[in-house]
Amino acid sequence: MQWPEEKIEMNYKKVMINTLKTQLLLFTCVCFMACMMGCNASNETLTVATYTYATNNRIDNIKPFSQGVKELLDQPTETKSYPGVAELLEAIKEGEVDIAFINTLGYLLLAIDNEAAVPVAALEVDPSFIDNYKSVIVARKDRDVKGPEDLNNEKSSLSFTFVSETSTSGNLVPRLFLSSLGIISPEKDFKNVTYGGDHESTFRKLLNNETDVCALGSATFFSMTQKDSSIMKEVDLLWISPEIPLGPVLLSKKLPSAKRKRISDFLLTLDSTDPMAFNGIKGGWSEAKHATRFIPISDKYYNSLRHYGQNSADILHILSPGPAQKN
Repeated sequence: MQWPEEKIEMNYKKVMINTLKTQLLLFTCVCFMACMMGCNASNETLTVATYTYATNNRIDNIKPFSQGVKELLDQPTETKSYPGVAELLEAIKEGEVDIAFINTLGYLLLAIDNEAAVPVAALEVDPSFIDNYKSVIVARKDRDVKGPEDLNNEKSSLSFTFVSETSTSGNLVPRLFLSSLGIISPEKDFKNVTYGGDHESTFRKLLNNETDVCALGSATFFSMTQKDSSIMKEVDLLWISPEIPLGPVLLSKKLPSAKRKRISDFLLTLDSTDPMAFNGIKGGWSEAKHATRFIPISDKYYNSLRHYGQNSADILHILSPGPAQKN
């Protein structure tokens, strides 16, 4: 049986009309869902976070910046401070943080298996300020250790104090230097290893004859010795590091690339467009007090530290040699 040509044409038109209706309905649904997702994204609260050092949670330091991001994106923000670098790292990995201010050591640890965030900017210090952010290793004069060679030769009879596990200038950089001398595991090579808690307390342990050698940030060392020049009669400066690159601002990879670019651009002009927010951030970190602007960076910015002293050991191995005492 053959269908009349007119009926075939009518049925074809009906099929085409139904198909177009279905396609239009699907397109409308997709557009609606995209709109809803966009609306939800813009209303979703962004978390701007950092970590606490000693008694300073730094919330007041980054809050003006957080407010600036809120106005920039027309999106609500919250400002958080985690108890320490380790807790901030965990929150970043869990996707709880959108914008993070972290120290150099924290980022290098994150970068080992980082799938959560990307470094976009770091503060640049005026190059005319020497000894801004460096590490020093200092020994008591009565231990007769005058330089790195003596330190290496006498290590088994010396006690050594770092600042804290999460300190860049008081732990990471000194360990990198010791590793370049062949002292890969201070906990095994020195008589004993302790942590002082903060930079000043660590130096005072040396002055109080509670340790033979200590590592700390250069700013604290020079500040204390300038206030009391008699200190230099008791100690010898064994080593001072090159300038340490300041820690990065991290943006979550969950943020759309266009939004990450807007935040990055905001950071890179912050010193001129929002001086209060810029100075607030500077005020939260002693090593940043001479910073003049944010500069764009990538992960490669920190390669000079990773390869310091032609180290053959990786960062994680250097930072995980064994337990140390906390005093």
